[in-house]
Amino acid sequence: MAILPRGLVCLCAALMLAPAATAAPPPVRLFGQLPTLDEIALSPDGSRFAAIVGDDKSAQLQMRSMSDNSLLAVSQSEKAKLRDVLWVDNDHVVFTVSRTISGFAAVKYEAFDLIGIDLSKPKADAWLLLRNVKDAAEIAFGYPRALIRDGKPFVRVRGILDEQGYPTALIEVDLRRQAAYRVELGQRDTAGWLLNGDGEPVAREDYFSESGKWQLLLRTTGGWRNMVTETALIDPPDLLSFGRDMSKLVIRSHKSGEWEDYEVNLADGAMSGPVADYGDGVLIDPRSKQAIGRVDYGLKERAYRFFAPADQALWTKLTKVFAGQQLSLEAWSADRKMMILQVVGAKDGVALYQFNRATNQLAFMADRYQGIGPELLNPVTAYEYKAGDGLVIPAYLTLPKGRESAKGLPLIVLSHGGPAGRDYPGFDWWAQALASRGYAVLQPQFRGSEGFGQAHEAAGYGEWGRKMQ
Repeated sequence: MAILPRGLVCLCAALMLAPAATAAPPPVRLFGQLPTLDEIALSPDGSRFAAIVGDDKSAQLQMRSMSDNSLLAVSQSEKAKLRDVLWVDNDHVVFTVSRTISGFAAVKYEAFDLIGIDLSKPKADAWLLLRNVKDAAEIAFGYPRALIRDGKPFVRVRGILDEQGYPTALIEVDLRRQAAYRVELGQRDTAGWLLNGDGEPVAREDYFSESGKWQLLLRTTGGWRNMVTETALIDPPDLLSFGRDMSKLVIRSHKSGEWEDYEVNLADGAMSGPVADYGDGVLIDPRSKQAIGRVDYGLKERAYRFFAPADQALWTKLTKVFAGQQLSLEAWSADRKMMILQVVGAKDGVALYQFNRATNQLAFMADRYQGIGPELLNPVTAYEYKAGDGLVIPAYLTLPKGRESAKGLPLIVLSHGGPAGRDYPGFDWWAQALASRGYAVLQPQFRGSEGFGQAHEAAGYGEWGRKMQ
């Protein structure tokens, strides 16, 4: 595997700036800044990428060439909050922004808008996708899904109709004609649809929050048919994806008391499981939309497991190149030959690399945070200790750079939110900022934390303000 020198490819001149040598600790603002590069997405052919570029004061969506980093187009976001970037084909980009609005009883919530850019036009002006949809709100409920039909780019997204009962609807947008229209009608309680590789809805999930009734409906020749029903006032099931082949769906259910995955046969609705194939997250093929692997979030690493031996062999090779550091998949092309990777560790800091599977070349792309190189990262150790009653507590300990032990240091216990939340391996700006000031920072995954088994989470029931603390 050829590895090109770090710094060969760079996003822009500003990202090449290195912090000045000084004996003083680095400014806290470096750790608290937003990523200089965020929500990176690759075009289907892997020749272009789009990313949110900026800081905590302003941001913009930039589209650039992967080969020479030349700027293709830019869209100013001003005060909008950029949430997601989607390449539909090699010329059309759709990004999701949100704005805070007041709804019923003056309750504030985030409304999602979809913005489109056509790079094939001399002036790539941005436009609002969900404008002028008959009897529908101009906001999206969820992220859009790309599809190509007869060589033409479209997106489909869940919307809501301005009709009695406010039913949900599947809205389609023709990106070349800049026209939006309704293609599928749901109910007021429809949570979403699962679309196949052609963008057609094959499954639908409805959730009635007052009764706790969740149901999975499959499309048959006679219309929608309810195949699976479960009652869950809290923790309702979730329709995840297609399975390892397109004949099965995967749903995640908490009916046994633990989150488990089940497969549902598209032909007859028969449910089997639980199955252990899909882990904490499902890796989806960008083109076919079927599951091709899983992601597991352990204490020490984010582990990728691909179903195809060739894919797994490649990932194993990449992890060896970055041995001792955290490696994650940031984006990939439709044919999965071009990849963008994030690496976190003592050697690379928080860095982005591009990997060309066809040429077997790996090249540094940019630092994720401007001014935070590997020389500023404080070492993090993942380990376990026993609580007073003997319960094993997973934890992260961050020490000031150059210290091998926490002995004699002031300690900050930095507990995550939740309570059924958790911390993850990788870069934690808050722990890093505190450690840069000379503190030892302990992040316990206390009883009640998720991700370490149902018994560990259940050990926190009734213990908020007691054993949990």
